[in-house]
Amino acid sequence: MHLVRNKKANKIAKSRLSNAKTAMNDNNSDLFYTEIVKALWGYISDKLNIPVSDLNKDSARQKLKDVNLDENVINSFIETLDEAEYAKYSPESNSDNKMQHLYEKSSDIILLVERNLK
Repeated sequence: MHLVRNKKANKIAKSRLSNAKTAMNDNNSDLFYTEIVKALWGYISDKLNIPVSDLNKDSARQKLKDVNLDENVINSFIETLDEAEYAKYSPESNSDNKMQHLYEKSSDIILLVERNLK
């Protein structure tokens, strides 16, 4: 089961990012931020086999360290997640530029983690 989740992690994250991009283009900021957060959390949960019940920033950080991921990449992932979660509840985060920036940052960090875990 773990191997299947691991292999599908990137595909599912890309699908969520695609949904986020559609929401961004439709100016649906609530759905956009929800999909970004789900893409990031879902990716790390599936990729590192962290049960949802144990999923938090500390467990994610520790698992990423356990697989010898570079500390800068780990910090970037956590920062992107923090930014997405903050933006989801922040009224000033609904500008197109902020959503575009977060979309690109989320895509980049998932790709970076994927490359570094191989």
